[in-house]
Amino acid sequence: PVLSESSYSFFDFTPRAVLLRVTRLSRIFMIIFSEKHNFLLMSESGSSSWHEYLLPNTSSGIADVKILDGKIFVLTCDAHFGEFNPRADPVLKLYNCNFPIPLPSRSILQLVTSDNKIYMVISQYPCPCVTLLVQYLFLFELDYSMESAKQIHDLGSKSLFLSVYNSALVDTTGWGAGNCVCVLQNTMGKCSFSHLGGHWLETIPAVWDYNVRLYFWVFPGESWDISCVGDEFGT
Repeated sequence: PVLSESSYSFFDFTPRAVLLRVTRLSRIFMIIFSEKHNFLLMSESGSSSWHEYLLPNTSSGIADVKILDGKIFVLTCDAHFGEFNPRADPVLKLYNCNFPIPLPSRSILQLVTSDNKIYMVISQYPCPCVTLLVQYLFLFELDYSMESAKQIHDLGSKSLFLSVYNSALVDTTGWGAGNCVCVLQNTMGKCSFSHLGGHWLETIPAVWDYNVRLYFWVFPGESWDISCVGDEFGT
């Protein structure tokens, strides 16, 4: 179906977006999703219409979308992980990746990729009245082929850079550090550093002008990347 402008309000949608490219067709698409709704919106570059893809096997909103190994992966807000294919029926194939912990209240769920692996980050808002203050909790490696989830306790030379809006695993060897979590605390204008295991290291100012609020990290290696999906998409 094609959505009309009156079908929903962006004020209620609180959207996020990803860009993707289909190599065989040389076409670029944008996917928009929201934590408040269990559907994806997709539009092709140059088109004025959006196609809505309802995810019938989940009633939860969509926490994150990532592209890896030519596949589009979806993480729902109730921690279900699956593969999205608009040509399949159903469009979302859920994997049976069981997590050995209960989902904490006020959870923030995100997907990050590194070295052809995909991970789920679990953090939370520790204070319900300050929704941009973030506390890191857990990191899981997701193996969709084995349908397993393994908690990660050691990142080696890499560190997790975390914020409410985007996160990434970055090699921090050049900084003489590794296996750390750096959280951008938006409301405080600070970055907090800790070991992945939870040992606190330091908190430093991120900005000196308190009229400026930092919302997310910028990762130069990803800034100009349009991830490719498999050639079977769009056929």
